[in-house]
Amino acid sequence: MDVSEEQVLNIMQELESMLHSKNIVLKDDPSNTEYQRTLLSQSHNTSNGLSQKHLTEMTEEERKQLLQDPSIYKFLRYLQYIE
Repeated sequence: MDVSEEQVLNIMQELESMLHSKNIVLKDDPSNTEYQRTLLSQSHNTSNGLSQKHLTEMTEEERKQLLQDPSIYKFLRYLQYIE
């Protein structure tokens, strides 16, 4: 698997935009198909309100290592974050 730094950053930026979106599920609801697809809700924030945390708290190598995990890679491909 060969994923560029640019692809990683694009994925993280898209996820960041979803973080504060009012178009995502209001509360965690495992029965909701959109919640099942993204595992995000307006009431769920895993970054303690920090924005762009992936750029300041993770090195390029750490971001690349995430994509080496087959489950993460498959999930991101399924959601079309990467090709």
